[in-house]
Amino acid sequence: MKWRPDFNLGIEVVDNQHKKIIELINLLSEAYSNNESREKLAGVLEEMDQYADHHFHTEEQIFNGCNYPFSAEHIVIHQNFRKKVAQFKKQSENGYQVTSKVLDYLKSWFTNHILDVDREYVDLVNTNMH
Repeated sequence: MKWRPDFNLGIEVVDNQHKKIIELINLLSEAYSNNESREKLAGVLEEMDQYADHHFHTEEQIFNGCNYPFSAEHIVIHQNFRKKVAQFKKQSENGYQVTSKVLDYLKSWFTNHILDVDREYVDLVNTNMH
C-alpha cells in the first residue's frame, strides 16, 4: 500500500500517523508474503492495533478541540474498526493465520477512512487552527 497525494489532509500530526499506519499494514503484508510465523504476524497486527488506537485518540482530541459536530458518528466508526481488529486478534490467538482477507480489510478500511470519513473534518480543523 503506497502513500498517495490524495491521502494528505494537510493536518501534519494526522498525516504522519496515517503514514505510520500504512507502514505497519505494509509490514504485516510483507510478513504475510514471506510466510512468517503466526506469532510474528500476530505481533505486527498487535502493533498496528495499538498504533491505530493512539491515532484514533489523537483524532478524537482534535474533534474536541474544534467542536466537530459529527464526532460521535466518527468515534463509532473507530470503535467498529477496533472490534473488527479485536476479532482478527482473537482468531489469531486461536490458531487462525492472518490472511489476505485481513490485509484487504485493513487496506480498504484505511483508504476509505482517510479519503472519505477523515476528509469531512479537515475544513473545520483548518478554520479553527487559523
